[in-house]
Amino acid sequence: MSDFLKVQVAIKATMDKVWNGFTQAQEIEKWYFASADWKCSNAKVNLVEGGEFSWKMEAKDGSKGFVYKGRFDEVLPHARIAYHLEDQRKVICLFSQEKESILVTQEFQPSGVFSNEDEIKGWQGILDNFKAYLESKS
Repeated sequence: MSDFLKVQVAIKATMDKVWNGFTQAQEIEKWYFASADWKCSNAKVNLVEGGEFSWKMEAKDGSKGFVYKGRFDEVLPHARIAYHLEDQRKVICLFSQEKESILVTQEFQPSGVFSNEDEIKGWQGILDNFKAYLESKS
């Protein structure tokens, strides 16, 4: 197994708001993309251990896209989500209270298709988008 890469962001919001924004399909569709020229056009989430998820990400101009999907291995509300993707790579999402913010950390196994730096940039871009979306709702 590959070593894990890590990205994180501190969000000025309540734990409930962060958790719901991160786990509810209608919320995921509003932020799960790394740049403004992409969108998440469809998300499905069955947030239970063994439950499946999928979200479709695509360029706004329709030129390319893909479906990100997998299965939840562990769900500890307001604390931890672990899942694996279709290709069996593992992802761990941690949520912790840090003073006036919620720290969201994602540890993930790289795909090996892109450089680690590019993978970190993409995953960090998505988390940064999540932060911007949630903090704009306050």
